[in-house]
Amino acid sequence: MICDTMICDTMICDTIICDTVICDTIICDTMICDTIICDTIICDTVICDTIICDTIICDTVIFDTMICDTVICDTMICDTMRCDTVICDTMRCDTMICDTVICDTMIYDTIRCDTMICDTVICDTMVCDTARKEVRFKFCITQC
Repeated sequence: MICDTMICDTMICDTIICDTVICDTIICDTMICDTIICDTIICDTVICDTIICDTIICDTVIFDTMICDTVICDTMICDTMRCDTVICDTMRCDTMICDTVICDTMIYDTIRCDTMICDTVICDTMVCDTARKEVRFKFCITQC
């Protein structure tokens, strides 16, 4: 899937399975998915009010900018997640499993995670108003 701009009010799907998603801009009010399975997601900008997912499984996620009011996920499994900027009001995750998270800037009002398992978290700037840490870190570097 290769596109310059994807604009939708609501995207509801049980399963998205793809090798590569390349997009300049995704603008969405609500994205509701049971399962997203993807080798590579490359996006300049993702602007979303709400992303609700049961499972996101990805080898590589690359974003220049991700702006979200709410990201709610049961499980996020990633080999590599690279972001220049992530701006989020609320991120709620039951489980986030990542080999590597590389970010220039992460700005969150609230991060709530039951379990966060990471080999490596590399961040220039992480700004959090609230970070409730019942989370397990293996080898994580956080500046919160």
